[in-house]
Amino acid sequence: PVSHEYTFVPPSGQTVAKLIVTGEDGECPVQIETDIYLYEVVADFIRNNGNDTALCFQPVPFTNNSINSDNFYWDFGDGQTTNNENPPIHNFPSPGTYDVTLGVSSSSLGCDDTTTKTIVLHPIPELTALDDTICEGDVGELRIDDPEGSSGYEWVPFDTTIAVNNANQALATSSPQFSEDYIVSVLDSNECSNTDTARINVINPPNLSDFDTTIVIGDSIFLPTNVDPNFYTFEWDPEEGLSCLDCSNPYVQPLEDIVYNLFLSDILGCFTTAVTYNIEIYPET
Repeated sequence: PVSHEYTFVPPSGQTVAKLIVTGEDGECPVQIETDIYLYEVVADFIRNNGNDTALCFQPVPFTNNSINSDNFYWDFGDGQTTNNENPPIHNFPSPGTYDVTLGVSSSSLGCDDTTTKTIVLHPIPELTALDDTICEGDVGELRIDDPEGSSGYEWVPFDTTIAVNNANQALATSSPQFSEDYIVSVLDSNECSNTDTARINVINPPNLSDFDTTIVIGDSIFLPTNVDPNFYTFEWDPEEGLSCLDCSNPYVQPLEDIVYNLFLSDILGCFTTAVTYNIEIYPET
């Protein structure tokens, strides 16, 4: 018997093998032909819809482009496998380099093939933006915790009419009149990106005025301040009838006319304010 390995598949999938037989003297040749059918079983797939094989860390779609196969075995190089013809979008456990293998076979033809391709998943850059607190009229800092020198940054305020100095640096500045949020974006050397938000808290002069009210004896009332207790300290006096001496909105239940004093200061010492709360008591009707 004679064997032959074909290294191509003709477009029609068919070719002809010829055997020529002659006499001992080379005369009287006889040609015998037989049809040869060639079937191509090829394992093939594309990564991430055919885009770059080096990606930022994310779920990755795989598309099966195999030919003449009905059995499939995927090995994603991370300990996960599947026999689906077209696997669902794959979640790799962490950034890194993975060799993805697809093995295919044809039940009717008895042929098989295998291919392996590499995919690189770059890490998403870490990004932590730091808040700042300033007095009204001062300049606030927009700062990145542990910035990467080879990465690019961009700061954009929610209110785009507010100016940002050095908006393309890891350390930028801005002077909003009121508290404002800023979005910062980072793009690293692998063209992977991330975003975070920082806030410049602006301490404005407290908008407080003296308070007068009347309540029926036996009733209670909260003393309003309408300022953020995270940025102010409160000192109330006298102690009589107050639920607390250093909170933002104490409630009181006085039994007679009384005037409470509030001394208000902020954590940076930007402003101080003193106001009075005059409460008159009506007898029960």
